[in-house]
Amino acid sequence: MNPNTCEICSKKIYKFYEINSFPINIYHEKKEYYKNKKLKLFLCKFCNHISIPKINSQNILYRSYKKKIFLTKYKNLNKINDKQPFLEISKEKPMFLKKLNIDHKSILNNEYLKINKKYKKIFIYDCISNIYKIKKFFKKISQSLEKKGEIEIFHHYGPGIIKNLNIDRVYFEHINNFSYKSLKILVKQYGLKIKSFKLFEKKNFFKAILVKKNLSLKNKILINYKFDVIKKKNITAFIKIINRIKFNLKSDIKKISENYNENHIYGYGASIGSVALIKFLDLEQHISKLIDDYTDLKVINLGNKNLKIQKQLTRKDENSIIINLAPRYKVKIRQSILKNKIKKITYIETLPNYSLIKKAY
Repeated sequence: MNPNTCEICSKKIYKFYEINSFPINIYHEKKEYYKNKKLKLFLCKFCNHISIPKINSQNILYRSYKKKIFLTKYKNLNKINDKQPFLEISKEKPMFLKKLNIDHKSILNNEYLKINKKYKKIFIYDCISNIYKIKKFFKKISQSLEKKGEIEIFHHYGPGIIKNLNIDRVYFEHINNFSYKSLKILVKQYGLKIKSFKLFEKKNFFKAILVKKNLSLKNKILINYKFDVIKKKNITAFIKIINRIKFNLKSDIKKISENYNENHIYGYGASIGSVALIKFLDLEQHISKLIDDYTDLKVINLGNKNLKIQKQLTRKDENSIIINLAPRYKVKIRQSILKNKIKKITYIETLPNYSLIKKAY
């Protein structure tokens, strides 16, 4: 595959942003895993697909991957015959309860290529942008779908990276960030079509239902997909806003530290998405540790140093600046900090809108 062409439609792609040093693996604290690589963001102007280059070995990304267990209720499961298993494909453990009749395949080590029967329902959960051999993947799942079956895909929505500054989703795992148009072009190549496509969580995630191309649909829904288009002004705004946030952060950190003697800067949120924000906003030299009351991680590897993770704020954290690195959980984090008994704290939110909130003493 030509590195200068789109993986989906083979048109020319254009670089619109670059980060010089981004860690390949954040989960391991040993120095031999301190590996950085230049991260480049590319846009295909034809199909609105956003991509980053692949690293040499996909397995390097998951060498010390921290698996999660999902215990999620799914509203459509009661329509599935318990005697007939459905298939779930993900990058980790199944999201569904173990008591359900389910076959599971991981994208790791191309396990999905070992599917050997057909299914009426296939769920692809939170992994569509992580798959290196994306065309082989769609060929396989198309072959594995029954004539009247459905494929349901859940993942983050590519254009949201630019339009909504959803940059906590930009890292080496996510090599293909789908738009509606790029998904439509890809599935058509393998005898599939999009039955429905819905955006949610402020247009940062999508759920798509795919069926066989020759299957007639009783209720065809016509939707205006102008939301899918990325214009030059969107790219300009993306870069302008990031630069403005970086300037505001640098200015406010300096001013607050001098005026209030606040000499500790912490990040709230400990995940690979938090690392993305640290890198995008040039916070690596400022933040000395992370706070996260949900993670089981002890340390995050930034590629040249480790950040320790603390479960919650303590009295020792007074006179500190806390920067929100998990914008998706802004409401919970704000409540956690502002309702805390520790009063001498400055709290800053960076995305989607920069906001400095000073706690009363």
